[in-house]
Amino acid sequence: EVFSKGADQIVEVGVWLGRSLTVLSAIAKAHNRWITGIDPYESDVVMLNDPKVLFQQANRNIVAAGVAGFADILREKSLDVAPTMARSTYLSGKRSLVGLVFIDGDHSPYQAFYDLCVWAPIVMPGGYVVVHDAHNLSKEVAYDAAVWFSLQGSEWSWTQDGKNPAPNADWASREKELFVFKKDASLPKEGVC
Repeated sequence: EVFSKGADQIVEVGVWLGRSLTVLSAIAKAHNRWITGIDPYESDVVMLNDPKVLFQQANRNIVAAGVAGFADILREKSLDVAPTMARSTYLSGKRSLVGLVFIDGDHSPYQAFYDLCVWAPIVMPGGYVVVHDAHNLSKEVAYDAAVWFSLQGSEWSWTQDGKNPAPNADWASREKELFVFKKDASLPKEGVC
């Protein structure tokens, strides 16, 4: 859907072995677009696994899926990349339009919230921010995210596992896996960085 609205790329925050990245890359490939995966592959983040081995395996998975020309992995922290990507130019000097940011990073409550806040302004009007494994968000963090989006005005709407949360609902309940935030399509192309 986002590519038909003019998006040039998808961003995935948190790549690990590249499973979701390869699926999203296949979609990007079908539209002649690309995906940028971002993961620092740090030993404290990936626990007992060798970060270098995980990064190499993710790249092998991209090649094996046949989407190598449509996916890149930046071995950096997402909070460092977002401001740079907002200022960067892509595609022969024009600003790239990010249609989807898929947040699947370290899953700590406040990191998910910070990723949401720094990546949301980069998303094009009509685009989405999807937070995976949102069951890790505490009620406080979910409330902070709701307040943050409310402060952005009416430009954002959100659903939880495909349903609109009722006002005052416990939308961070443990059984919920996805939060989908959609940016209003009527905004100017540059968004609100």
